[in-house]
Amino acid sequence: TGWSAGPPAPAADHSVAPGALDAGTTAAVGPHSAIGRHHAAPGGAGVGRALHELLEFIDLDELRTGVDAAGWVGSAPVRELATRVLRRHAQELLGSPRQTDTVVDQVLHMAYDAVTTPLSPPDAASDRPAVAALPALLSATRLVRELEFVLPVPAPHRGAVTGVIDVLFESDGALWVLDYKTDRLSDASAAGLRAHVEQHYAIQRRIYALAAAQMEATVPLAGVVFWFVRVPRAVVVPINRDVLAHDQSWLASELANQRGDG
Repeated sequence: TGWSAGPPAPAADHSVAPGALDAGTTAAVGPHSAIGRHHAAPGGAGVGRALHELLEFIDLDELRTGVDAAGWVGSAPVRELATRVLRRHAQELLGSPRQTDTVVDQVLHMAYDAVTTPLSPPDAASDRPAVAALPALLSATRLVRELEFVLPVPAPHRGAVTGVIDVLFESDGALWVLDYKTDRLSDASAAGLRAHVEQHYAIQRRIYALAAAQMEATVPLAGVVFWFVRVPRAVVVPINRDVLAHDQSWLASELANQRGDG
């Protein structure tokens, strides 16, 4: 599957608390306003594609050495990579050398936060969090980026659903799907992000969960993480066998409705 190894991590409890699927768990990281720490960074589909490509190819081993944001963002090879990617996807944003440097800085800081920040830090306000704390992506035991999948549809239907998972990673003996979101939001609060995921990404969450669950039978799927790079903040949706069974029934029902069987 193209797994790359990371540092080992201790075991953790990935049990799902009642109601966790509906609400999700939102992890807030660092000081940020209601619209997000990186809200001022340039937007658009080109920037989104550039960020996804950058996050696919940056050297995670280099970041595991503990280099800080200023050192990494200022690295000549890293800046050259970011500039090439931005020229490919968002050339219109790169004007004068000074303007280019500003855009490169902004995009690289979003990428740095995405892989070095804990995905779901311990929730001090709750003694029964929906999921165990998730460390930064750099601490994953194993991971693969930009993983294509083919999800066969349930019988008696024919065909398959195809797609690409941004990151599939293992942490504390459980499997997680990570999806990067570059949305620019007017409300980046915990409640706002949960509502945004429910409104716009509920179907994607189901498809990703079903696809990931079939990929690695030896490691249980624990959840789907939506990481909003502009905030930065995560919405963590825990998954268990009951949730997967419900998702499978939903897929069968959707297919039946499309055929006019339901």
